Amino acid sequence: ISPDTGLSSGDLRSNVNTLELRGTAEPNVLVAVYLGGTTQAHQVGSVLTDLLGNWSLDLGPLNLPEGNHDVRVRGFDVAGNATAFSDPRTVVIDTTAPAAFERVTINGRIDPTQTNSNLLSLSGTTETGSRVWVRVNGELLATVTESGGAWSFASSTPLADGVHTLTFQAEDAAGNLGPILVRN
Repeated sequence: ISPDTGLSSGDLRSNVNTLELRGTAEPNVLVAVYLGGTTQAHQVGSVLTDLLGNWSLDLGPLNLPEGNHDVRVRGFDVAGNATAFSDPRTVVIDTTAPAAFERVTINGRIDPTQTNSNLLSLSGTTETGSRVWVRVNGELLATVTESGGAWSFASSTPLADGVHTLTFQAEDAAGNLGPILVRN
C-alpha cells in the first residue's frame, strides 16, 4: 500500500484513508481487486498489468473508514480465464492519534518537578503497539517500544546538574503522533 506509514514499511498500516494498492502478476493480465472476506468480498476496481507485471490501483475515492480491510485479488487472462482469489491481506487504516500521556514516572515518582539523581529511570503507559520518543532539552534520548501498554527506559549517561526539559511523545503503529507531554 502507499502510503504505508506504519512502524515498518511493509506492515500494511496507514494513517491516511486514501490509499493506492500495488502488486505484481503476470504481464498483460487484468487484475481485479476486492475488499472484504471470502463470502462478502466486493470488487472495488480492476487494472491491467504492465509489461513487467506491475499494477497499481488508486483507492482514494473510496475514503476507506478506519479499521481492518481484507484485500484479495484475482487475475483474468485475455481469454477471460480467472485465477483463484489470492490469500487475504489485511490493510489497517488508523487515523486516530494516541491519547495524551496521563502521567510519567521519573525516578520512581509520578510527574516530579525535581530529582536528586542525574540518571533517569522513566516509565509510563501508552497505546498498545506504540513507541515513545523521549527527548531531553530537545535532543532525542531514546525511542522506547511499549510492551503490553507499558514502557520504561533507564539512562546510562548522567545528565549535568541543572534544569532540564523532558518531552514525551507516543507514535502508534500506524505512524500517528500523540500530543507532547513536557516536564521541566
